[in-house]
Amino acid sequence: MNIKELNKKFEKELIFELSIGASGIGPSKAGTIVENFDSLKEFLEAEKKDFLEIINRKNKKILNDEQIKSILTVKKIIPPNLDVRQAWLFKLSYDFIHSQVSMVSSLNLDNIDINPLLVEALDLKEPKDIISFVIYQSVTRSVVTAWGTCVENMVKYVGCEGNDARDKSLTGKNFDLKKCLGSEEYYIQVKSGPNTMNVGMVYSLNETIAKIKAKGKKAFLGMTYGKRDRISPQIMGNLNDPVKQTKIGRELWDFIAEEKDYYKKVVKTISDATTGLLDHNFIELIDNKIDDLVVQWEEKFKGKQFNEILEFYI
Repeated sequence: MNIKELNKKFEKELIFELSIGASGIGPSKAGTIVENFDSLKEFLEAEKKDFLEIINRKNKKILNDEQIKSILTVKKIIPPNLDVRQAWLFKLSYDFIHSQVSMVSSLNLDNIDINPLLVEALDLKEPKDIISFVIYQSVTRSVVTAWGTCVENMVKYVGCEGNDARDKSLTGKNFDLKKCLGSEEYYIQVKSGPNTMNVGMVYSLNETIAKIKAKGKKAFLGMTYGKRDRISPQIMGNLNDPVKQTKIGRELWDFIAEEKDYYKKVVKTISDATTGLLDHNFIELIDNKIDDLVVQWEEKFKGKQFNEILEFYI
């Protein structure tokens, strides 16, 4: 698909995702809602009366007042002046920060793992030091993993097709995305940054790229941020023809979007979607959670010696 065709497809997908995010709306009703709007703009501008007019094959209204109220609330998160690609970037960023806030908020002493061996090795003695180390380790790991999935979707909705809908026999080990430019087909393995692959992963990438080339297609590794001089030695030293087989940072965004300096729109949209959503910044949110867990620790282990507490975790 070309950019125009993809945008139309993604427009429908976004209306569906916004609809299904409303209370009481399942896939069937969300699909019917999609069929009743010709564009994202029309959907975002729709009022209660427009949703009341949506009927099924039996000419019955499919939405009640509560469902419509929820849809009207959910769709307000998307500013009306964005094009389809930016609207997707906005939603993905908005959902990402909310999911990470929820993850931090859910942490307690019963669902975090404290490694007593590592605690001893690092000579951590105070509850706050132990909890700070464990929480930052856990949260950053979760955030990085979640962001990898989020940013891959961003690349997709800027101008690619998901390769999972394609012939998997083409690659053997499926690449993430596919992009068509004229008569050329490109398969793209997306990584968040320039230091996220070990040597074994690079060797596997070489094998997959070779299979794709044997089919007369093209393939490369795409990294969503960074500069070429920051690409890891593991990649540059082991990827076959690394200059031609990589696109990094603005190179990747411009190629996918087919628009020069598109990365600037990506950065601005992410910022617009997340600025002001939190009462405190994310680091303050983590620090507040650490303080809460210290209180939990003191209540749970009151009167116990340090060695007794560590034995609880082994």
